[in-house]
Amino acid sequence: MTSLLFNRIGLPILSLRVAGMALAVLMLSLLAGASPAPADQTEMPGGDRAVLAEKIIDLIRQDRRAEALPLSRTFNERFPGDRVMLYNQACMENLAGLSAEAAATLAKAVNAGFDDFAMASEDPDLAGLDQNPTMAKLVREHSDRLGKLAAARAVSLSWEKVSSPLVLTSESSDPISGGPEIRLTWLPAGLAIELHAAPPWSSLVGPGTLAPWNGGPGLLFTLGIPDGNQAGEFQTSNHFVFAFGMEKNLPVGAAYLAGPGRWQPISELQPKIRLDEKDHLELRTTIPWASILPYDPLIDAQLGCNATVRLAGSENRQRASVLPDPAAFRPRSATRRIIPLTFLTTSVTGDVFVGKASPTISGTEPVTIDLVVVSREDGPGLWALDFLGGPDQSLLPGGQASQTIELSRGLNRLTRQADFSGLKTGAYVIKATMTFPSGRTLLWGSSILQTAPGWREEYLTRIEQLKPQEKPTALFHLETIEKAIAAHHPRRGPGAIVTTINELGHLLDNAETGGTILPDRGYFLAVYPGPDQETRLCHIYFPPGWKTAAVLNPILMLTGSSGLAGAAANRMGQNYEKGRQIPTLKTGADEGFPIYLVPLLEPREGRGPVDLTAEAESSLTWALETFETATLSVAASDLGAGAALQLAQNRPAALKAIIIFAGGSLEPWPQADADFIRRQMGDFPRDFPVTWMDFVTETRNSGQGPLILRALQELGANIVKVDEVRGGLNFTQVADRTVLWAEEMR
Repeated sequence: MTSLLFNRIGLPILSLRVAGMALAVLMLSLLAGASPAPADQTEMPGGDRAVLAEKIIDLIRQDRRAEALPLSRTFNERFPGDRVMLYNQACMENLAGLSAEAAATLAKAVNAGFDDFAMASEDPDLAGLDQNPTMAKLVREHSDRLGKLAAARAVSLSWEKVSSPLVLTSESSDPISGGPEIRLTWLPAGLAIELHAAPPWSSLVGPGTLAPWNGGPGLLFTLGIPDGNQAGEFQTSNHFVFAFGMEKNLPVGAAYLAGPGRWQPISELQPKIRLDEKDHLELRTTIPWASILPYDPLIDAQLGCNATVRLAGSENRQRASVLPDPAAFRPRSATRRIIPLTFLTTSVTGDVFVGKASPTISGTEPVTIDLVVVSREDGPGLWALDFLGGPDQSLLPGGQASQTIELSRGLNRLTRQADFSGLKTGAYVIKATMTFPSGRTLLWGSSILQTAPGWREEYLTRIEQLKPQEKPTALFHLETIEKAIAAHHPRRGPGAIVTTINELGHLLDNAETGGTILPDRGYFLAVYPGPDQETRLCHIYFPPGWKTAAVLNPILMLTGSSGLAGAAANRMGQNYEKGRQIPTLKTGADEGFPIYLVPLLEPREGRGPVDLTAEAESSLTWALETFETATLSVAASDLGAGAALQLAQNRPAALKAIIIFAGGSLEPWPQADADFIRRQMGDFPRDFPVTWMDFVTETRNSGQGPLILRALQELGANIVKVDEVRGGLNFTQVADRTVLWAEEMR
C-alpha cells in the first residue's frame, strides 16, 4: 500500500511572498560580492560603490523608489556588468511605467549573466513586462538555449545498469575546473546516486559542517515530472527535492516537504561518504521510489532530474550543476530545471507490480487505473482488486473481486476504470494484488478523495451555525481545501487535503457538541482580523485543562518573524506533551492558566512594510475578546520585542506582565542614541512586572537592548528580573523560557 495512505502532513496554510524582492536580491548581491570596479572607477560623486549601494538600499526600504531609480542608473553606468543591480533597475523602471526601458535593462542583466527567469516571472515588480516584445524575445531565446542544453545532457537508464558519468559544470563567473561527476543506477528499490569529486569540489566534509538545508555545502538532487509545455523538457512544476551532506560530522540526507515547507531528515536517505588519501570525495546514496509516490519509473518512464553541488566556507557561492538552475537551493521555488531522464522499461527483469490512479481527486468522472506487470515467466496470474472505505471495509458487495489473467514473460499492462460518484465526500483506497506464475504475490494501492456534488455547500451550511468570531477560522480551512484541490496534480496523493477536510469536520463536530471549535487540548490554527480588517493567522497551543480553569492568562508571543510562529507554538506544546525542560507543570482549575498564542503579525498575502505595533495591537484586541479576559501577558523577542515595548505604552491596562528576550535584532530605533530612546520610552508604565532576558553574546555587539533596559530602569519601570543568557537567541530558548515564566505566574 502506498505511504500516501498514511500521510499526516497538513496543507500549506500560508502563501509566502517576498516583500520588496528587488531589495532582497540587491542585498544578496552585496553579501555575495559583485565584480570589482575598474581601477579608475573606485570613487565617484556621492561616494564609492558600497556607499552608493547602501544609499539605494535605504531608499528602497523606505519605498522611495523614485529617488532610488536615478541612483541605480548612476551605479550601473559607473559599475557596469552587475547583473543584480541591473535587475533591480529594471524592476524600478517597470514600476515607474517605463516598460521599454525596463525590458532593455533586463536584457543587459541577462547579458551580464542573469539567468533566473522563473523568479522574474513571479516578481510583481516586473508585472506586465512579459507582454513587451524585447522581454518575449529574451524568454524565447532563454528557453531555446536551455532546451538544447537539457536535451544534450539527457540520460537513459536500463534496469540495474550504471549510467555514464555526468559532469557538473560550474555556474560561477569565475568557474572552477574539474567539476564533480555523478552516476545514476535504476534499482528495484530506488534511484542510486554516486557522486565523485576532486578538490576543491570535495570539500563537503569537515568539522562543524552545516547541513545543506541550513546553508552548508552538499549535494541537492531534484526528481520531477516534465511539464511538457512549450519550453521543452527542461522544466518541472511537479517535483521532489532531496539534499545530502554532513551535519555534526555525520552524513545526513533529507527530503523537502512542500506542504509544511520544511526539510525532513530521513534515515533511508543517509549517504555513505568517504575521502581517499588524495582528498577525492565519494558520496553514495539511494532515493527510494517510495519517496516519490505515486510516481514510479515503470509507470512514468519519462522523468527528469538535476543535481547541484555547493562548496563550503568562503567558497559558498561556488556551485556546479548538471543543468544550471538559480533555484537549486530554493526549495520553495514553483519550478525547477531538469534534464530528461528516460527509463528503458523493456530492460526490467523479475516480478514487478506497480500502478497509477488518475485523477486521485474524483467527482462525477471515473478514475482510471493503469497497472504494469512484469513477469519473469509466461503463465497464469491471479489479479485481485478491492475498494476500501476504511481498514478492511470493502465497498464491493462480496469483497474483493478476483480474475485469472494470462501473463507473458516481460512487460504486461492492464487498465480499468472505477466510478466513485455515488459515494459521500471522503477518502477511499484502491487495493490491488497480483499473484505471479512464480507464486510470488505483490501489492499496490492508491488513495482517492471523492468530492460529492454539493460538498462545499454542506460545509458552508454548518459554518453558518458557528459563533461570529469563529466563522473566519472555519472559512479559512474551507478556502485552503478549495485552493489545494484547484492546484492539485492529478497523480499526487490527496492525503494532505484529506487531513485538512478531516480537521474541518472535527472543528464543526466540536462546535455542534461543545459549543466551540476550540479543542480541549493541543495545537490549533486560528484566524483573526488584522489592522486592515483582512485575515491574519495565529498558531495556538492549549494545555490540557484550559477549559476548566478559573481565570485564563493568555500568553501573546510576538516573534517578529512569521516563519517562527508555528515552530514556537509547537515547541511550547512539547513542554507540556513531552515535559521538555520543565520539571513540574501545574494542573487544575487554578487562576492564571496559560494558553499560548503566536500570531504571524503580517498579511496572508501582499507585500510592503509591516507595522508590527499595529499588528500586535490587533492580535491583542482579538485575544482579549475571544478568551474573555481583561488582561494578558506578552512574551516578545528581537523585532517583536520592539512592538511589545510600544504595546505596553499604548495599551498598559490590557497587560498583566511582559517578558523581553533581547538579542542583536532588538533595534526599534536604528542608530538612535540613549537620550532619544529614553524619550521614546517616557510613557512606559511603572506598575506591571517586566522580566528581561539579555542574550549578551548578541547584545554586546549589536542592537539597542542595553540602551533600552537602561532607559526603563532610569524611568522607574518595574523590572522584576534581569537574566544574562550566554549563547545566541533562538526560538527554542524563547519558547522554553516563556513556558517557565508563564508557569511561575500561576
